[in-house]
Amino acid sequence: MEDRSPQGLRSSHAQDPAGRSATLSPQRNRARDTDIAELLPNDRVFIAAQVTLLVKLILTVVILDPRSADTFTLPKSVAAHGTSLVLGALLIWLLARYGKRLIIWSPAYLPAAALLLAFAIATPLALDPTLALFGVYRRYLGLTQMLDDVLLFVAAGVLFRDLRSLRLLAFAVFGTAIPVLLYALVQRLGLDPLKFNVSTIIPITTIGNPDIAGAYLAMIGISALGIAFLYFARLDRRIFGGLVAIGLACVGGVYVTGVRGGLVAIVAGWSGIALLAYLMPSLGSRRRTGVAVFGAALALAVVFTPLGGRLKLDTLRDDAGVQSRLELWETAWKAVGARPAFGVGPDNFAVFYQANRAERSVALNSGELANSTHDLWLYVATSSGLIGLAALIVFVAMLIEQAIRAARRGDPRAIALVPLLAYLGQSLVGVNEVVVDWVFWLSAGIIAVATTEAVRRPRAGWPAPRDARLVGVPVLAAAIVVIVMTLPPRIAAGEAILASDAFTAANRDQEALAFGRDAIGADPRRAETWSTYGTALAGTPGLVAAVASFEAAATREPWLSLNWRNLAIVWLQLGNRNAALASAERALRADSYDGEAHEIISTIAYDAEDYARAAAEGDLALAYRLPPSISTYFTTASAHIRLKDYAKAETIDRRGLLAYPDVALLKVQLAAVRADQGDTAGALAILDAILAADPGNQDALALRKALTGK
Repeated sequence: MEDRSPQGLRSSHAQDPAGRSATLSPQRNRARDTDIAELLPNDRVFIAAQVTLLVKLILTVVILDPRSADTFTLPKSVAAHGTSLVLGALLIWLLARYGKRLIIWSPAYLPAAALLLAFAIATPLALDPTLALFGVYRRYLGLTQMLDDVLLFVAAGVLFRDLRSLRLLAFAVFGTAIPVLLYALVQRLGLDPLKFNVSTIIPITTIGNPDIAGAYLAMIGISALGIAFLYFARLDRRIFGGLVAIGLACVGGVYVTGVRGGLVAIVAGWSGIALLAYLMPSLGSRRRTGVAVFGAALALAVVFTPLGGRLKLDTLRDDAGVQSRLELWETAWKAVGARPAFGVGPDNFAVFYQANRAERSVALNSGELANSTHDLWLYVATSSGLIGLAALIVFVAMLIEQAIRAARRGDPRAIALVPLLAYLGQSLVGVNEVVVDWVFWLSAGIIAVATTEAVRRPRAGWPAPRDARLVGVPVLAAAIVVIVMTLPPRIAAGEAILASDAFTAANRDQEALAFGRDAIGADPRRAETWSTYGTALAGTPGLVAAVASFEAAATREPWLSLNWRNLAIVWLQLGNRNAALASAERALRADSYDGEAHEIISTIAYDAEDYARAAAEGDLALAYRLPPSISTYFTTASAHIRLKDYAKAETIDRRGLLAYPDVALLKVQLAAVRADQGDTAGALAILDAILAADPGNQDALALRKALTGK
């Protein structure tokens, strides 16, 4: 008879095969019978690793920093990387304690490793290696984030391997949705205590973007409903009610945001529920009817909401959002075609886009820096080429196959197929971001180990876990040192950028300069900090220093036309037209559709009496700067007047007056053009209308006197 203690150890006395009494040392008995499945739940390092992973997931969703220029993505990225450093250190500690028996091997690790390797190779080959390593501003999806994702993938399989831990994980994932939903409700009611530069009546909640918020709510909602549906008979009624409530609230949130990508996630998640209902052996004979009713209910919910109207074919055909995505996808494939093997580099789509976008993007994406492909597969293809894309395809196919096998065995971990498919559904049209990508990698980690067996225990038993503090404590300490040295400066830089911009807008130059210097001191690697400091300097007599700051920004991100355009503006303020012209031309090499750069060149050419170039560049500025400024209309029309192309000048002035109907400057110019064309009466009528509204208008009075002699 075995005496099983809570630690799973036998008594130190046992009978040998010959029947003789033998006394074995406690250490030997422990070595023979210790099982990792019995030890891990009570291992403090293991518990700390589980808690760290749960904290990582929660912070990635809910954390935000209203004092930062990047309120949402930056703090989420910092939180994700900080917790991952701690998590990685704890996993190393556990590996030192238990050895290879800690890891449950899965074939899915191979394509995941191949994807990570493709990103690693693509990083030094990228158009911008620095961005490839850390990611573009407001996304941060470079190699460091891929390392973070793969760590989450492996850690999920290591740390959540039994029902107890999976329940804990589910509570954290679905519980996190509650504050997200509550904040969405606050925003919907117009009670948001924070003020953003966009309306939050369509909630952005803690996510920061209605499209991404809709995708997150859809994935969480359909997953909660899926668990409630598939495990109705096994769940405590309170848990069942909570899952249904969270699921319906999340789906309702999707309809409030009106995000079509969220609907794709719901449909994809429902397909996973249907597949599991047919495959899992313990769900009963009514599952077919239940799946059909569930799907019909979702379909009716879509048809009888405003979201259904956005899915009509004529609406989709004429929708600017759809056309914008088509243009982005077209440019993304250009990037893959230009560099098929390893792509343009991790998160380098923004680098490629400006110089290679289609002309129609001016109207479709005006005023936006297109830094996302709006498609997971194209993000991977542009980031790591066809090699990385092939690894992702194999990875996803292997995960789905393993989830199907797990479902047939009745393994509850197969339920992770629902959020996996929901993520893949919305990722066809949505923005992949830190705040949603964890759904894919967490689900993948759970599925990857669902059909594999733990390392078999040798006959002699596993050795007792080693203390390993000599390994674990220094590694954990090193992780904390890295966190303290690298992550707080990222937050400080974001907050300094926002403060500097705010003081610049308020004409409080000295405060703006102080925060601009703080931004550079915190993160001199990024162009954004140098551009912020340059903007602060441009409002002071320190224009020469502003040139140096904008040059630093342009050196770090030469692909961004804004940096060169800012430099051109400061050179103009200093009176150096040659340098301004060179900078504006460099901006156009970065982006030939930069309307403001065309306007700068038009102005410089006009002042140099090169009227042909001034007219040509002005026409481009009118086409590409949306909306054109008053000065763009006036300068371009003036150039055409100098070329005696009065008809074109009149057309430009009339267009300008449609946009700015009360601007007397354009009206006086139009009157002059009519007079040049011999229509003195028409010119006088325009001038009289101006003087009726503004009797003291000197330009109108002077032109009227020239036309009438009085």
